Amino acid sequence: EKNADSMFLAQTKIGDKICTTFVVRYTAIAGGAPSLMLSAKLKNGEPAYDLQSSTPPLPFLIHAQDSASITVCFTAKDSLRHRDSLILQTDCFDIPISLDAHGSTGLISASAVNFGTIKTGDTLCKTILIKNVGSAPFTLTS
Repeated sequence: EKNADSMFLAQTKIGDKICTTFVVRYTAIAGGAPSLMLSAKLKNGEPAYDLQSSTPPLPFLIHAQDSASITVCFTAKDSLRHRDSLILQTDCFDIPISLDAHGSTGLISASAVNFGTIKTGDTLCKTILIKNVGSAPFTLTS
């Protein structure tokens, strides 16, 4: 079965790896002719993505009503958007799966405060505003 609208969207913290497994099911009528799954490749070779595994290993013959799985991982090295397409090639047609992911990180924005001139030993307190303007949680410690 060909589904050109397949898509994988992901967001993970910078430095983390996230994997997903795509299951391909051959929906031909039981007893129908098998199809040859030739390859799985990244169309643009985006280095943030990695083809981890195929079960069974490629190439393989897939029979009617049977399924196979392809695992792809994304490792966030930055917060930029990373796009590519996983192309599953059969002996009959290609199955494109869009890949779209980005890394997320906490990003601190703090207001500038001028304490002016202070005598040695004196204490002066002022309120400052600290915001996380990033796309991931951030824990502020001492």
